Amino acid sequence: MDLQPALPRDLEQVIVELAVEDIRFPLKPSNTYVNVQLTARRFHAWIEPFLFRVLNKDIFETHLKRMGTSHFIDRLRYIGKHTKHLAYTIDTYDVKSDHIRLKLLIECCPNLLELSIRQWLSSDTLCKDHETVSKLMGLRRLSAGFKGLQREDILCPTYLGLTHLDLMDNLDPDLIHHFQNLTHLRIDMIRMEVTWRTLLVKATDKESGCQALQVIILDMVGIAQLCSHYNINIALPEHVDRSRCVVLTETPYFRRNWLKQANGAMDAWEFCERIVMAKKKGYLSNPSKQAFSMDDFRVHKELTSQGQVPAPMDHQPILPPEIEQAIVEIVGEDICFPFVPDRTIFPNVQLTARRFYDWMQPSIFRVMNKRIFKIHLRRMGPRFIDSLRYLGKYTTHLAYTIDGAPAIAQNRDHTRLQLLIECCPNLVDLAIWHTSDTLSKVHETVSKLTKLRRLSASFEGMPKEQILCPTYLGLTHLEVVGGIDAQIITHFQNLTHLAISVSSDLDWRSVLDRATDKDTGCPSLRIIITVNEDPLDLIDAAALQYDDQRYVSLLDASYFEVDWLDGAYRGMDAWRFAECIVFARSMKYLKTPSKQAFSISPYKLHEELNSAGQEWWGKPVIEFRTTHDD
Repeated sequence: MDLQPALPRDLEQVIVELAVEDIRFPLKPSNTYVNVQLTARRFHAWIEPFLFRVLNKDIFETHLKRMGTSHFIDRLRYIGKHTKHLAYTIDTYDVKSDHIRLKLLIECCPNLLELSIRQWLSSDTLCKDHETVSKLMGLRRLSAGFKGLQREDILCPTYLGLTHLDLMDNLDPDLIHHFQNLTHLRIDMIRMEVTWRTLLVKATDKESGCQALQVIILDMVGIAQLCSHYNINIALPEHVDRSRCVVLTETPYFRRNWLKQANGAMDAWEFCERIVMAKKKGYLSNPSKQAFSMDDFRVHKELTSQGQVPAPMDHQPILPPEIEQAIVEIVGEDICFPFVPDRTIFPNVQLTARRFYDWMQPSIFRVMNKRIFKIHLRRMGPRFIDSLRYLGKYTTHLAYTIDGAPAIAQNRDHTRLQLLIECCPNLVDLAIWHTSDTLSKVHETVSKLTKLRRLSASFEGMPKEQILCPTYLGLTHLEVVGGIDAQIITHFQNLTHLAISVSSDLDWRSVLDRATDKDTGCPSLRIIITVNEDPLDLIDAAALQYDDQRYVSLLDASYFEVDWLDGAYRGMDAWRFAECIVFARSMKYLKTPSKQAFSISPYKLHEELNSAGQEWWGKPVIEFRTTHDD
């Protein structure tokens, strides 16, 4: 056991991560991260996610040389879980071997958020790796060519869930409207010289285009010399919203640009975001200018005096801002429990400095439900409603219980819920309870939530084409309260967790049979739950048996709002509890291995688990792994 630090663990971890910040640029020679890892076992664990967060061919070969071929390849499947960004340039002289290596890398990196695949003078690279790439449930940024892919391949949930798409070849313009989660689109004007205008028109169509699209980059790098001056007006099609379009004439070399983004610096995406913002704010010296160069952009020439003024900043702290922010968040940690009366520490801390207020807002407004909404309303007054569209950007978890009666109260609740969802575009978790047709009434708004991953609701009254929209198909956690046909569940290919209310009219066994089918089911499914809200003495546990090691039946789940809040605040909710039970079953920790029905509260460890299981469950952080990693 390591010597316990005097500082809080969270704060110590931030300090360690700052000390090894140069590992974010792994092509720069440095032994800092190696030396710090040797200080304590916990430091090694903290640093690994940074060390392997970014991979490309050069970084891969650097690790290979540092760790040795056999050791690094053997550990690749374990350390690959930390990799979020992967860029790979296929060797023109060794295409076959490079594709094999790339496939292995992608398979070992299931948590990728960003993937870039390039090959000189070729745009069919994605076609050769599609089967592996299509399994990346969390992929949000892609730079590749779709050449050679069939329509049904292109319209798979992985690609339809993208927010950033860098198109490196011709894509059928008739397909672009399916990408409803896109916020950023980059078009190579050289490779798409014939179709880029049509694609642009289709993508920006107000009725059928990509509704979430914010930034469009028209990449003319390589043909800028054909323009007599960078200020030339590119002939964009009529009716296209030019405020969202930026023509790039020069960018840093693509590998350097990609590494900038992966390491949090300004890349082409962020540069163009700022140009779009400057257009909307009226900060450009030449408002009609469309073409820009990242390398030659001069603030004093391109922006008005107002646009050149940095945003107001407080007096800089003596501590690095990352450490000061960690301290503030630890001090204000009790804001995660908004139902505890007389907790006023977060308003007091916010008054200390403007930056403290900014840091704490994401925590204060991260979780929202009807009761929390009313607490904010009472605390802030009418200005809370006025500020809702600004504050809602911080909300990632929203639960709403619709009033049961009368009808006028339901209608009022539906209107309020729709407003809340519209004001919270970054929702990851949404729960709608108590009425079966609410989701159908707010579907149009919910379908625009590009980041939604968890949903608890009923699909009652919704046609199949609505249920199969990209937002729902991108879900990883789904609690079905009712209204879904068993055959439809197989379309949810990204699901890892599925829960079904047995109190509804659903034939839950048929739904589970479809979802768990080895050939046509949900291939990523890890946890299956049935939820029963009836009193314990009325439940027939034997009738809830289901033959699957991933299955858990939860009894007496009537406190669903409390359970949801536990999960939103990173506590033990039903999803987490079921994960623990399934893992305990696989490790033979359960005293009764065949038991499937459990009650979350109270869970009696000494009755349910053997001694090894009790020791594992009692750890401050429950680990889900079967082997010890050196």
